[in-house]
Amino acid sequence: MKSVSIQYYEALKRLKSKNITLVRNVYMTLMPDEEVGGQSGMVPFSTSNDFKALNVGFEMDEGGPSPTRRLSVIYQDKSVWQVQVDCRGTAGHGSSFPTTASTAIGKCFHVMKNLFEIRNQQYKIAVNAPATDASHYTSLNLNEVSCGTAPNVIANDVRLTYDIRLNTKLDENAFQRRLEKEIHEAGDGIDITYLLKDPQSPATVTTSANPYWNAVVKGAKETGIDLVPIIPSGSTDARALRRSGIPALGMSPLLNTTILAHAVNEHLAASTFLHGIDIYEKIILELGSIPAKQTGPPSNYLVHTRQPGLEL
Repeated sequence: MKSVSIQYYEALKRLKSKNITLVRNVYMTLMPDEEVGGQSGMVPFSTSNDFKALNVGFEMDEGGPSPTRRLSVIYQDKSVWQVQVDCRGTAGHGSSFPTTASTAIGKCFHVMKNLFEIRNQQYKIAVNAPATDASHYTSLNLNEVSCGTAPNVIANDVRLTYDIRLNTKLDENAFQRRLEKEIHEAGDGIDITYLLKDPQSPATVTTSANPYWNAVVKGAKETGIDLVPIIPSGSTDARALRRSGIPALGMSPLLNTTILAHAVNEHLAASTFLHGIDIYEKIILELGSIPAKQTGPPSNYLVHTRQPGLEL
């Protein structure tokens, strides 16, 4: 994110240094907590009076690296759910032998088994999904397990934390019913807490009917870059903007760059970084030059994909 922030800043600095006058205002925002859901950053900002006063027509957000010379452009994000499951059960000395179903670890084992079955089902869909479209499946991963105080004590409480990214067409209410059913099948003494539970955001139109998309395409072509619209497996702050009725596209001009997000030795070539500033400069110039008469209400360039009643 440091690289993308600097690229945006340098592109804006170049436009100012050239005394270029745009017909639209351009604002740059830096948010503190995209990685943990945006609940203190973009989510409240996008519904605030300060945001409404900006009269925003379109937003550019982060994207991801591309191993080729084609620039990936995110037009929809998957909704993010993070679920905490607390299981309580019989405690005791490590040498005692209560029934598995009565222990906290036994109940959580049942929860894990049920949710791994959902995960395995969705994994089969994911491996056959297009590389540019992760909307077809719901990813579900157990990322934190917390329990125990000593090796000779049967824990009386166990906590599981799941990160879930929903199929963009899924009925969230139907999914919640399925999820809670699978969890509560493990017995009593189980609490479910939603640490994060985003509603699904709409998709930004990526056709010639969207003047903002046309401007992005034109700016990219002027630097010799082709665009590839994608729905990624992860999510960005742009989903909050789209839920507020603002079309948004996410792009990070990191071409010919290995995808190593959150991995070891994530890196970026200096030449790629510098070329990215050129790309942003052209795209921002085109976006900032769209006359008001060429655009309608921002919500015109969004489409809802959720299908009521659609279950896993």
